[in-house]
Amino acid sequence: MDILMRAVTGFHLTMDAPSRLSISLCLLHPVYNKAAWLAERKIEEEWPISGLPDTIDVDHGADFRGRA
Repeated sequence: MDILMRAVTGFHLTMDAPSRLSISLCLLHPVYNKAAWLAERKIEEEWPISGLPDTIDVDHGADFRGRA
């Protein structure tokens, strides 16, 4: 979530417990251009948010405190 624009920058939906993999996939989605992702789902809207974030703020969940 971009707090300045109040926009969803990306997401990863899974039924698995939080892990390094799910967090990595969640962090990848905001970085990449979403045009192909939207086209695969036949969504005709734009999602112009992409690129590396300047800062990532996280809670203090166990999945963020591991050595990975």
